[in-house]
Amino acid sequence: MKKNVITDKNFLFSLSTDKSLILQNEYKFLICEDLLYESVKDESEKRAKIFSKLGRPYIDYEFIPIIPKLIKFEITYNKPCAKPSSHIEKRDYSINDILANKSIKITSEQQRVLRDLEDDYLRQLEFIIKGFCGYFKQNSQRDATSHMKSLLDGKINDDEYINGIIKEHEIYGAKLPTLSFFTKESICYRYFQVHELWKTDLRMRYQQFEDIYGNPKVILKIKHDYHDLNYLILALLERGFATNEKKLIEWFKLLGDKENLIITNS
Repeated sequence: MKKNVITDKNFLFSLSTDKSLILQNEYKFLICEDLLYESVKDESEKRAKIFSKLGRPYIDYEFIPIIPKLIKFEITYNKPCAKPSSHIEKRDYSINDILANKSIKITSEQQRVLRDLEDDYLRQLEFIIKGFCGYFKQNSQRDATSHMKSLLDGKINDDEYINGIIKEHEIYGAKLPTLSFFTKESICYRYFQVHELWKTDLRMRYQQFEDIYGNPKVILKIKHDYHDLNYLILALLERGFATNEKKLIEWFKLLGDKENLIITNS
C-alpha cells in the first residue's frame, strides 16, 4: 500500500522526471488548495513543469480539502478530523492536463476565481497578522528568543500547553469544536501549535509590528510563509511530507513523531 504524503509546490517544481518515476511506486501525493493556488498564479512554463509531474506515468495523487474545511468538519462533528487522506476530494482530474500545457492561457473566468481565492487568503492573513499586534507590544525580541528556547526544549509538544492556547482563543471568541481536550489528531491542535512557533519566530525577526504591517516586501514574504505553514499543518496530520524547505523540515521533525516521514530531492 502506498504511503500518503503532503507535498509543497517547490518540491514538485524541482522534482526530476527520473525521481518522480521512482517515487510513484511507493507514494501517493496529496495536493492541497495552497499548491493549486500558488502554481496556477505562476508563469505558464513553471506551472506546466509542476503539473506535468502529476498523473501517470509519474506521480500518483489526490486532492485534499483546505484547512478551513477540515476545521469546519471538527466543529460540525466535534471530533478530530485525523488524516487529510480520509477526506479525499474527488475532482475533475482532466484539469491537470490543461495546467500541464504551457501554451494554455488562463481564462478571464479562471482569473476571477483566482482573484477571489487571493482575496480570501489575504483576509485570513490580515486577520492573523493583526492578531500578532498585541503579542509584539507585550513581548520584546529578547522575550521571544527566550520563549522560543522553551518551545524548542519541549514546551511546543506539551498537550496541556497547546490546549491552554486553544482555550485562550475560545475565550476571545474563536469558533472551535467543543472538545474537552484537543489531541495531535486535531487540525485545530496542529494549527495553533504551528502558529505559536510562527508568531514567536516573527517576533524574533522584526523589531516592531510596523516592520511587518507597513512593508509590502515583508507582507509578500509572510504570504509565502503562510502557504508553507498550511502545508506543514496538513503534513503533521498526515504524518508524511515532501519538501526541501529547511525551516519546514526542522519544524516537521520537531513537531512530529517517529512515524513521520520526510522526503527531499537530495
